[in-house]
Amino acid sequence: MDRRDYALQRQLDSIRANPSAATNNPYLMSIARRGGLNVQSLVADQQAKNAGFANASDQMQNRILRNQLEEKAARLGISNQEAYAKAGGDLTNTQALQNAWNQLTGPSAAQKAPAQQAAQPLYGKQYSYTDPGDKGYFGMKDYQELAAQGASRADMIRYAFSAPKGVGPKVAEQLGIRAYDAPIPSSLSYTDPGDTGFFGMKDFEELSRQGATLQQIKDYAGKAKYGVGGEAASILGMRAATEGDITRARGDKLAADLKNEDIQREKAATLQRAVSAANMARAGQTPNLQIQPASGTPRTAGTQSFRRFRGGPAGAILSGISSVLNI
Repeated sequence: MDRRDYALQRQLDSIRANPSAATNNPYLMSIARRGGLNVQSLVADQQAKNAGFANASDQMQNRILRNQLEEKAARLGISNQEAYAKAGGDLTNTQALQNAWNQLTGPSAAQKAPAQQAAQPLYGKQYSYTDPGDKGYFGMKDYQELAAQGASRADMIRYAFSAPKGVGPKVAEQLGIRAYDAPIPSSLSYTDPGDTGFFGMKDFEELSRQGATLQQIKDYAGKAKYGVGGEAASILGMRAATEGDITRARGDKLAADLKNEDIQREKAATLQRAVSAANMARAGQTPNLQIQPASGTPRTAGTQSFRRFRGGPAGAILSGISSVLNI
């Protein structure tokens, strides 16, 4: 091995030991390509090991088994903790989860899918999916394989979120979800769109288009007062709202509507009482608009007889005229 090959091998070993350091370093990425290393796969494996798994594939299988256990527990009427107890409580031990699944379902249900088929999400419609392209990533080849079988957008999202190494940027933009290399948002705006108290596809859309991770969306869905809608539950791997949840929501809405009607009636009655009181107050203050005589003039309306004056100024005037005529 010459000196250049030796230097290349040292750099490749360094990248294998710490692949995250190469993701934002163009020089190291070029070295990795020269050496045939898939840095993204190495990062996914490293993250899985940090979480206690053997590798990214083991983490994906573990996630599927956990979803299966939770679904089976819901159907059997037991808690998730009881189901996990059968695995010894170690949720990172994939084999222990497999044994717990076998205990709950029997040997026939624990049979693995055919070797040529990639692991599929438990919930919703299943398709022939072989994980084409880069293994562990959900990219355009994966999208096209499912689209050719008539998969809906919700189905695509289920498969995309099940990919242990994340979703390619083009597909993420197409589906409106977070790409594997997108920054994780520190805060999200959530307005509970759609039916209040339920977490449905409108809620999912609002969060996913902000780049929320699967876990962040699950956290919001888990707080929904009445549960998660069927399609959203299928994507998130959560229990869907039952008929009882829907009935409870309807009852609460009816009670709220009746209470609101009572409040509106009381407001209307209060307003009517205020208007009536104001009208009565104005009636007592109405001015008399009739033309009134002077205070010293008798109010006889023209019925009083005329008075005759005896003597006085008129007699004096007439007397004067008479004296002039007598000259």
